[in-house]
Amino acid sequence: MRKYQYLLYDRYASKLLSVSMRYAGSRAEAEEILQEGLIRVYKNISSFRMNGNNSAYYWMKRIIINTALNYLRDNKKYRFLESVEKMDENISDTNAEEYPEGIEDVNEIMKIIQLLPTGYKTVFTLYSIEEYSHYEISEMLGISVNTSKTQLMKARRAILQKIKETKKEYYLKKIC
Repeated sequence: MRKYQYLLYDRYASKLLSVSMRYAGSRAEAEEILQEGLIRVYKNISSFRMNGNNSAYYWMKRIIINTALNYLRDNKKYRFLESVEKMDENISDTNAEEYPEGIEDVNEIMKIIQLLPTGYKTVFTLYSIEEYSHYEISEMLGISVNTSKTQLMKARRAILQKIKETKKEYYLKKIC
């Protein structure tokens, strides 16, 4: 049995760590989420049913996402209205359709997403990356559909604002 656990870990740990990083505030938290998630995977492996290519990964990914959401909830880092007023002061009325040219590095964008308040980051990740609907997100997080939509809108504005600031800093460094 341990041999198969090691094989699962060896094959999927890095991918699953990147999933947990989307929800965690630090690498240490992401590793904790991954460890707890893998324990759940090992305990529930008998419930897994093969449904085509990558079904094992998607099954484990779902467990990691649920583990991350439970971790955030249990550690009271699940604050959807946390510092919204403060964030609103820093976000201009950026039109979500105005995407600035330039930043194409996925790592840079992921760093920006990591800077978002927990609620913004969680909803943005579930909607934009994991492709859940607002209804599914509201069910998963115990929030209203409108709260999910509002958090997503504010997350997008914050991301666009930070991208514009980053571009401005980049061009100023080039000029000076």
